[in-house]
Amino acid sequence: MSFSLFSSFYYGGGQAFAQHFCLRFVLAYSGTFPFFCIPFLNYCTERRLLQRIGGRYRFIHRELLEHFAKQAEVGR
Repeated sequence: MSFSLFSSFYYGGGQAFAQHFCLRFVLAYSGTFPFFCIPFLNYCTERRLLQRIGGRYRFIHRELLEHFAKQAEVGR
């Protein structure tokens, strides 16, 4: 019983779920990114800063993307 439960979790997408949850937890714990980021991303979509494509988000304005990319380079 436990083997079938483990294998269905592992092969049925559970590994991706666990990795995603762990990544969000580590980023939230370090203060890099909020744990509940979906409301923030939806707020940015309403303000036309981001565009939602399926389950992904992308910047609409190229200058805004370059600004954040430059900040990331300086922060290293």
